[in-house]
Amino acid sequence: MFAKFLCAARAALCGPVLLAAWAVPGLADDMPIADDAALRAALAAGGTGHMLVLAPGTYDPIVVLGDDAPDGLRSADPADPAVLLGLEVRGVDGFRVENLIFDYRFDPSDEIHVRPFRFAGSENGVITGNRLVGDDARGRGPIDDGYGWGFGLMVEGSRYVTV
Repeated sequence: MFAKFLCAARAALCGPVLLAAWAVPGLADDMPIADDAALRAALAAGGTGHMLVLAPGTYDPIVVLGDDAPDGLRSADPADPAVLLGLEVRGVDGFRVENLIFDYRFDPSDEIHVRPFRFAGSENGVITGNRLVGDDARGRGPIDDGYGWGFGLMVEGSRYVTV
């Protein structure tokens, strides 16, 4: 009898907790992304509730906007992380970026204040386990050549973003 009571009590107490966990933002379904074209298609399709899991490879710069954004980006293999050449997250709540390489590649047309990776006007973001790779200026003249260029990761006009 006591065992039945414990099982009923455990179900009554734990059941709501487990059900509540399913509704918590950030507990997203994984959506495998094989390449740059698949990433662009997933972003264009929109929709929340999924984490885009990037296969190893290099991905061109992307912009993630507003309420119809995925829950985040993550490398499928942290030992061989996906490489992003640019990322702007604008007006997104709860976006996560995990285990990627942010690889800025200098272009002589870039101004010194270039921001290839930025969170702007966003809230509750998490940027974790990533590696930032910069580049030196070339072809700009003796004062600039050979030195780092731009801002690596910029978080501006945002609240509660954890880096």
